[in-house]
Amino acid sequence: MSTGAMLAAVLGLLRGILAVAGVLFAGGGLVMTLAGRMRGVDPRHRHWRRARDLLIQGLFFGSLGLLGGLFDAVVPDLLGISTGGAALLGALGVGVSLLTFGLIPRRSALGPGGAGASTWAMAARRRRILIAVTIGGGALLIAAVLLLGESRALGLGGAGVLALALAIRLGADLLDRIARRGERAVRRAERGAYAEEQVGHILEGLGDDFLVLHDIESPYGNIDHLVLTRQGRLFLIETKSHAGRITAEGNRLLLNGRPMEKDPIQQTLRNVLWLKQQLREAIGREPWVEGIVVFSRAFVPPDLVVRGIQVQNARYLEPTLRRAGRGDPSLWEARERIRQVLQRQPGG
Repeated sequence: MSTGAMLAAVLGLLRGILAVAGVLFAGGGLVMTLAGRMRGVDPRHRHWRRARDLLIQGLFFGSLGLLGGLFDAVVPDLLGISTGGAALLGALGVGVSLLTFGLIPRRSALGPGGAGASTWAMAARRRRILIAVTIGGGALLIAAVLLLGESRALGLGGAGVLALALAIRLGADLLDRIARRGERAVRRAERGAYAEEQVGHILEGLGDDFLVLHDIESPYGNIDHLVLTRQGRLFLIETKSHAGRITAEGNRLLLNGRPMEKDPIQQTLRNVLWLKQQLREAIGREPWVEGIVVFSRAFVPPDLVVRGIQVQNARYLEPTLRRAGRGDPSLWEARERIRQVLQRQPGG
């Protein structure tokens, strides 16, 4: 069998597999979506993230199968699927995926300034980019493989065929790395947003003696939550979704014995200083701000304080906020002014 025939056979095999995989993933996403609808699963639950992941894979593989079926009608398929059949299956995977996306409930309760709103928006933006890059990159790879299969008809010499084959291999590896890295980034953002929603739910249940603001934009990353008590205590809360064991070494936090990629203590301190400056300009005095780093999933030892910042698990947050302490009652009197100033911040 000639090299061209071998390439054609491999391409036919891949086209059939891609088309079938698109239908299977899209079907799995459809089943999960219908099951979630019937059970009334909360729109914030990770069930919907898994359903979206299946649909994205259905869309991706279905698109590649569809393209493979449309580019060249003479390439044989080792699975016994005709080119028209591969195109039809690919189109089915794409169509089911797109239609099912419309059945997934939106987080309509979230608006600007809601807990986790900007992080959910970041996750959605990252996912849109990931879909575009993977579909576009996959289409280019399919086109390159088709060109390779027709190298003799196109008059490509040995050096040209070798260069094209090498480009396909490197492109496939690069696309795989980009897709994996992009998916990890999306999931990190979704975990962070879900953690912010969990903490936001705790804070919204505090009652009328507390002013609670969420998602305040600052130059050092959004302030996740701000709480002002009737006694005039002001808390700035940074929420983290990391899992594992949190300890401290000197002035830094460790996650499972290793330094964290981004230092939440430094971020909180910078936001505390920024907040003090904003409030000094707004109400004419600089209040005392108590910083808290809250972990929604990690184990945190009791009474952990690093550089004046309290570090704790989310389950202990409400008792900390309700604990009696000295504050500035005039801050409570100025709460509406504080709300107006901070919610005027871009994205706040």
